[in-house]
Amino acid sequence: MDTEKNEVESAFVRKGGEYLVCSELLFRGFNASIMGIDMGMDIVATKNNKLWLVQVKTSNLSKSKTYIFDVRKDSFERKESDNVFYVFVLRESGKNNFLVLPQHEMKKIIYEKDFLETDHGRRFRINIRFRDGKIYLGTEEHVADYYLNNWEIIK
Repeated sequence: MDTEKNEVESAFVRKGGEYLVCSELLFRGFNASIMGIDMGMDIVATKNNKLWLVQVKTSNLSKSKTYIFDVRKDSFERKESDNVFYVFVLRESGKNNFLVLPQHEMKKIIYEKDFLETDHGRRFRINIRFRDGKIYLGTEEHVADYYLNNWEIIK
């Protein structure tokens, strides 16, 4: 029974994150829509005759003070373009922060091997943590402050 409850809660968290990101895009003048079927991108948005694809990942802060995300490797490798973004929704006590990353930044960090591979090499495990007023993506080698709540990256 507890497993079923956790799966339901997880589904609510994932979908809630998609709605949060879609809302943020709408408030910024994008015509954004959540995809009916998730084929590796959660949101399609247009603005100024440009198309944007957004993958949303949402996590609550863990007991180890880390946000933990899994990204399917095939989904990441299938979508390579300057118009693809990953938005990590970082939830803590009802407060939301967003790490807005262009795909090229994700690719750089993944190929520098700063993320673990899980599920027999089918997923990347991404850890994000705040420490000493900075935000770190993967390891402490990658300070990601520039991307925190920076929606201007998507333009």
